[in-house]
Amino acid sequence: MLIAALAIALAGAMAMILIQTLSKIYLESLRATQLREEVLGLVAHDLKSPLAVIQMSGEMVTQLSKGAHPKLPELGGMIQKTAARMNRQIQDLLDFEKIETGHLAMDMKPESVIEILTDAIEAMEPLARSREIQIAYEGQYTEREIFCDRDRILQVFSNLVGNALKFSAPNGKIFVGATEQDSFVRFWVRDNGPGIAPDHLPRLFERYWQAKQGAMKGNGLGLLISKGIVEQHLGDIGVSSKLGEGATFYFTLPSFSEVKVTPVTDAIDGLGPFTEA
Repeated sequence: MLIAALAIALAGAMAMILIQTLSKIYLESLRATQLREEVLGLVAHDLKSPLAVIQMSGEMVTQLSKGAHPKLPELGGMIQKTAARMNRQIQDLLDFEKIETGHLAMDMKPESVIEILTDAIEAMEPLARSREIQIAYEGQYTEREIFCDRDRILQVFSNLVGNALKFSAPNGKIFVGATEQDSFVRFWVRDNGPGIAPDHLPRLFERYWQAKQGAMKGNGLGLLISKGIVEQHLGDIGVSSKLGEGATFYFTLPSFSEVKVTPVTDAIDGLGPFTEA
């Protein structure tokens, strides 16, 4: 009886020690996360102000150098592009941190699928045109709406289309589309670039991972951030590809309403026929 009582007391003491240890680990982890958020926020804040000055200076150099030395406009443009790229990378780090800690704010509203697609394409067309790459619709025209944060979904498209542009050669094509899929809407961005190696596919959405070959530049967070945004919308994201046949990045979002679908060729002039991604 005494041995049993001692065993119970010992088990209770060990359980208490374990609980205290786990609580301490949890609190230390929480403090570390909070400290990381604070440091990242302070660094981002301190960097954004000088970056804004650099960007404005680049704009002024470009404007004031008209008719001056032929190299000055080029230098001004380079300053602007570099500042813009650094600003995007800072914002990516902030978004990544918010996704990791579950603090990414969403402004959810019913949004038109076709309007989001139109905005996504129009936003990326100037960059595509400068690289002699065409962006076009494909898929279905749908009056269906999705319940989403419009800016965040456009951010996903910007990441996916931007990624496709990096791997598309001049005179290449990128297709952006959507189709209804039960109670979801399936979006995609498809390119006719070199494709992705099979062993790389499972790693594309990993933190900071990038393929060694290719001309990909950035901080390796774009796809991970896109994944976090889509999943916070209760959707899924994925990719399919074959070497030499391009790649298709797709994601699904829950529909907000059920409405009639009409073929894209009957609804919008100049858009190609439905093509399943």
